[in-house]
Formats: sequence, structure tokens, C-alpha cells
Amino acid sequence: GEAVPKKVMNLVSVQEVIAARHLGVATAGISCITNLAAGLSQTALNHEEVQDAGAAASADLARLLISFLEDLP
Repeated sequence: GEAVPKKVMNLVSVQEVIAARHLGVATAGISCITNLAAGLSQTALNHEEVQDAGAAASADLARLLISFLEDLP
């Protein structure tokens, strides 16, 4: 497979995780990187490619999530 980027921005979940941890709620995060973002790819951003990457990863992500949930106490 391709190398994973060294830095990934996921600001969507930050506030929710901070609030949950403040309340003592355990959290876990999972991300699917679907594009290299503006300026990092040789080609223009394309929503169809993002959708295709998400669809291609969906089976692996589903298996990961099921395995994670099965291992919870």
C-alpha cells in the first residue's frame, strides 16, 4: 500500500472528544483518509475520487469496527 502521511488533520471530532473526556466518557477515533488535500496532490481535488476511496475502504473499515466492538468489555 501507499505510505501514510505524517500529519492528518481531523478537526471535526476534536470538540466532541474534549467534551466526552471531560465527562469521563471513553472515546475512540477512526479516520479514512480519502484525498491528499489541496496542494499536496498533482491533480485537482475531485469529489468522485473521494467517494470512490471511501467505498473502496468500507469493507476494511467495517471489519475493523466489528472487531473493535467485539473486543469491548
